[in-house]
Amino acid sequence: MAPAAKVEARMTGPLLAADGVTKRFGGFVALDRVDLSISAGERLGLIGPNGSGKSTLVNCISGTMRNDAGSLRFAGHDLRPLAPHRRIRLGIARSFQIPRPFASMTVLDNVCVPLLYAARHHDVIAEARALLAQVGLLARADARSGELTQVDMRKLELARAIASRPALLIADEAMAGLSPAEVDEVLAILLAMKERGVAVMMIEHIMRAVMRFSERVVVLVAGRKVADGPPDGVLRNPEVERAYLGH
Repeated sequence: MAPAAKVEARMTGPLLAADGVTKRFGGFVALDRVDLSISAGERLGLIGPNGSGKSTLVNCISGTMRNDAGSLRFAGHDLRPLAPHRRIRLGIARSFQIPRPFASMTVLDNVCVPLLYAARHHDVIAEARALLAQVGLLARADARSGELTQVDMRKLELARAIASRPALLIADEAMAGLSPAEVDEVLAILLAMKERGVAVMMIEHIMRAVMRFSERVVVLVAGRKVADGPPDGVLRNPEVERAYLGH
């Protein structure tokens, strides 16, 4: 049974539950008592203007930052004492805004690294090739990752995250800087996660992609959650309109 299926089998509540999450940097409050949940297999869009706290929240969930107050629970586990690598083993994976693969290694080897970390005792090469096929990079398996185009770099970043077989995949601006056709390619990869039972939290500024992807949208503004609901209704919320369009 895949990790996502194992997590779902023992779930009695939300997959991820953030309650009152607060993060300060000196006198600046980056997150102000944020509540957020995501269910197993759900597609959640997290949006907000630059500086709204989206990346800070993701960093608190993944463990690269520690929240100052509030709680974060994943599949019933308290995340606060867990280091980032422990959270990966628990079923949380993320991609980064700026992909940083091992530039001197091949595309195939870059995917083998997280597979080996997951300590699976089977044919890692075969699984890595299967993952590359899923993201459309099998033909580039033997290329150095430093030779990839921007869209292929984004696909490799997602493949490396998916290699840990997460129950929750956090895609942090995976489409930034891409053309409309390239956005559709990356969007197809994320939409396919639903079939594998993987919940996806997508942080994105491309609203066309957010609307097509999301079953539910959460909006942060100045560190506060101001809206949470179906995409159409959220985007008609007056506070959301003010945040994006001004008065």
